[in-house]
Order: sequence, then C-alpha cells, then structure tokens
Amino acid sequence: MKYFKKTFLWIIILAGLAGYFYLDVETTKKKEIEKEEATRLLPFKPSEVLELEVKKEGSIILLQRWEDGWRVEKPIKAKADSKAVEKALGYITQSRNDAEYVMDENPTQERLAEFGLIKPQLEVTLRVGKELTPYTLIFGERAPTKGVAFAILKGSPKVYRVLADARAEADQSLYYFRDKTIFKTEPNMVDKVEILKDNKKIKCELPMEGKWNIISPIKGRADMIKIIEIVSKFKDSEIKEFIDEEPKDLKAYGLYPVKTKLSIWLSGDESPTETVFIGDRDKKKRGYFAKLEKKDNVFLIEENMVDLLPVDAEELRERSILFFEEEKVNKIEIKYPDREIVVAKTPEFEWKTLKPRESEFDFNIVKEFLKNIREFKIKEFVSEGHEGLKTYGLDRPAIKLLIWEEGNKTPHELNIGSISGKGDGIYVWTGEQDSVVLIDEKIKGVVKESFI
Repeated sequence: MKYFKKTFLWIIILAGLAGYFYLDVETTKKKEIEKEEATRLLPFKPSEVLELEVKKEGSIILLQRWEDGWRVEKPIKAKADSKAVEKALGYITQSRNDAEYVMDENPTQERLAEFGLIKPQLEVTLRVGKELTPYTLIFGERAPTKGVAFAILKGSPKVYRVLADARAEADQSLYYFRDKTIFKTEPNMVDKVEILKDNKKIKCELPMEGKWNIISPIKGRADMIKIIEIVSKFKDSEIKEFIDEEPKDLKAYGLYPVKTKLSIWLSGDESPTETVFIGDRDKKKRGYFAKLEKKDNVFLIEENMVDLLPVDAEELRERSILFFEEEKVNKIEIKYPDREIVVAKTPEFEWKTLKPRESEFDFNIVKEFLKNIREFKIKEFVSEGHEGLKTYGLDRPAIKLLIWEEGNKTPHELNIGSISGKGDGIYVWTGEQDSVVLIDEKIKGVVKESFI
C-alpha cells in the first residue's frame, strides 16, 4: 500500500509538470503569433482580402473575390486564375513594419528619389472587410542587392524595405492574373468526342462497357490512350495569349467558316459540353487562333495542340489485335488444318493440356505467350468485316487462335492467313476489330513455339 501511495504521488507530480510545460509551450506559441501579427505592415491575412487593385503606368487591374473564386472586373470582366492571385497576395502581405524593415522614418525628397518613390509607377490596393477598407502599398525601385524593394504604405511617411518578390508579384500583367484554362473537363468523365480537321469529321463514343469506339466515318475500336491524350492536352494546356475580346470579323482569324474544331461531351450531356474552334496559324507567334463556342473572345493556343488532332480516322484506330485480361484467361485453343491444341486452367489454378492428350502444362509458358500476343500491333487495316478473306488466305486460315476469358460466352478470335505480297507482314483477321489487318509475321512463330 505504501508503494502504491508513492507511485500515485509521482503520477500526480508528473501530470502537473506535463500540464505546466504544455501551458508554457502554448503561451510561447501565442506570444510568437501575437508578435508576428504586431509586426505585419498590413494587419490582415491574405484570406481576408476581398479586392486586389493594381495600378501601373496609367492602367488598372481590379480583381474581386467571389464564392467560386477570383474574378477580373477591370479592364475587362473575366474569370481570374485564383492560384495566381493568392500567390501575389501571399507575397504582398508578408511585408513587415518593425525597425529592421524601416529604411527611413521621414524621408526627404532626395531620399524619396533615391528609393524611386517621387513618381512611382506601381501601387497596389488591398481591400478588406465589409466596408472594403483600403490599404495601399506604393512601390519604388528594387534595391541593387539583397532581393528587396522599397515601398510606402499610403497615409504614412515611412519608407519600408519589402521583398522584391512582393513587388514582382504586384507588377504582373492582366494575362498573369487571368484564367488561362481552355477545358476544365476531366478526361475520365468524357464519353463522346468529335474532331473536325481540314473539313474531315471523326466521331468517337464510349459505350457502357467502357471501350472507346469510332462511330464515323468508319466503325472500329478507337485508341483510348490517344483520345485521353487529346482531351488531357486541351484541359492541361494554357491559353498562350488573349488576342481579341470582342472580334468583329472571325474570318480575319480563320474562324469562319470553321474548318477545325474539337467537341467533347460529359456523360449524360446531349449537346457538346465544350467546343473549341481553331482557325489560322500565326507563324510569328507560333500558335493557332482559337475560340470557345460559348464565348466571344479569340485567343492563341500552342501549335502542338492542333498537331495532336488527327485528320484521318485511321490515326485514331486501336492498333492492338486482341483485348483480354490475362488473369481472366482460362482456356486457349490453337487450331491447325490437321490438328488442334487446347490448354485450360483447372479449378486449382493450374494449367493442363486437354488436346491432343491430357498432361500438365507450364503456367509460365501461358503467361509469356499472352504477354507476347498483346505486344503485336496492327501495321495496316486492309479490309473491313469478312470481305475478301480468300484473297488473304483467311477463308482457310493456317492457324486459328481462340482465347477464352472467364465469364465470356464467346472467345477472342484471331485467324492467321498468308504473307503479304510485299513481304512486309502477314494477314490476320481479328474478331476484336472485325477486320483484315497486316501484322508482323513473327506471330506464327510465337504460336507454334509456345504450343509445340
């Protein structure tokens, strides 16, 4: 009992000490925060600013904070780049007022001239609170060293030393503060794409089963990666330059009649969610004139964005010959004119040969075979459907390959025919594409060597 009492006493003492140290740390933190707040030249945080006004060389940029982000109100009305505005506010509000940052308490005209503050060319006004109380920083020149600049807080004679970055962020163009995005739509939310280029139109859709298809001018499997790349490029790239806010003649920019455009649909939308019209190329600025269908202004986009758009539907076709998930494959059949080989996965997830006779089969061979088959790419689309199979040695194929997946009622089918007349590949018919295509003739060796 005596031991217990001593232990309990020490617990109380230690708890008291812990509480004391905690309170001491919290008090220290509070004092540091209060000291920091007291030395702020501008007595508020960036998040409290409701308006940012930049005056320089006779021009005014006015930005306002709204519920959905920042907006440009002058010299035009447009959506602002909220990240750029917040970055500028972050630097500007870092300015301090303690003695270390005061360059001159009551400067003469000569000193003001030395600081570049006789006829300043740049001033920034931040407005806070319901009353939009203004705080104006007037910037002078940058100091030759130490990465600082000089400034005056309007209403006070003192000259302060501020971060050169604060001046640089304030001395930005309208372009810097403006929202430069083209599309905001996430690529994985898009289920329809239409491309018009050089008056040739390509339509692609993503049906419920999740595989992109070309709908017109041909029908076939579309290359999902290329479609995502196109949509992502227009989403992630920025407008290079704003050209004309209220164009009177779209012909001057090659935007009427429209020869090139990209339209995208979000899932569920009946009409295009976004459409960008693309006009003539500006050789000097190395870009193309463009405008959004739902907005008036003309802007410039990078050349490589337009280069990414295909002219021909063939450029968008998927080049894989078969589409299967390796882990779901449970049977493979290889049919020759005179014999048949069948290997299948057992309930114990082992592989066995079923034909021509039952025996164990190496799982690693199956895995390597499926990997090799997936790596073959289509060199050329020769004909659609079953048209002209005899011409390509596919009416009686040399090899018929069937790959079955668990849960599927029909297999992935590939028929191997004759070598092309030019000797640049072998003709195959693929059920996935429902087309006769040309691929590397090495596929015959891959099939034969895997299942000898």
